[in-house]
Amino acid sequence: MWAAKRQTGDYNRRENSLLWFFFVAVLLLAIGCLAGYFWSGHFSGEIQPAIEQLKNIALNIRQNQSVISTLITIFWHNLLAVVFMILLGVFAGIFPAITIWLNGLLMGFVVHMVVTQSHVPAWKVIVYALLPHGIFEVPALLLGSALGIQLGFAAIHSVFRSVMGLFRPGGAASQTRLQGNGPSFRLEFRRAVRWFPVLVGLLIIAATIESAVTPLLIHLSGIAG
Repeated sequence: MWAAKRQTGDYNRRENSLLWFFFVAVLLLAIGCLAGYFWSGHFSGEIQPAIEQLKNIALNIRQNQSVISTLITIFWHNLLAVVFMILLGVFAGIFPAITIWLNGLLMGFVVHMVVTQSHVPAWKVIVYALLPHGIFEVPALLLGSALGIQLGFAAIHSVFRSVMGLFRPGGAASQTRLQGNGPSFRLEFRRAVRWFPVLVGLLIIAATIESAVTPLLIHLSGIAG
């Protein structure tokens, strides 16, 4: 019974820690959005590669002119972004943290660019061009970033635990005690795997809306001119 209570407590702590890392990802995204919108000129170097990538995706979509092809292209692009955020998070969580910030930076920059070129209010761009698919896509990106950051945190703790265990009396027993005081890399990786179908589902819905609904809303709202 004590073991069951301990496992339940460990599970709750892991879930709470994921929630905190999710908030960190939200903060990074928000900072990126504000920076991209209000200070877009200062981050042109950081944004340019992403802009070029978006141009290539848009060109591929225009060449195919198929909703299904557009859906697959968008979904695959976002899926790779989430997978890389999770897997490369093992390197101290740096990659997913930077990636979610860059996504925010790109979102803010695009909104600013559309507002400037089309002379429409920012709320209109957000409501019609970003929100329909963003309510599914953004949570998926945030969750992928949070899982990657936490995986990096667990990796750091695992390395620290192993190093400290070498210098503590008791050897393996000492490492076992240290393991109980922090996140387990294996458990965090398993959790990321369990969340992966949810991420895929969110990205499929987002890509479907972005390819079939968002272009229609943009046209009807007059954003595209």
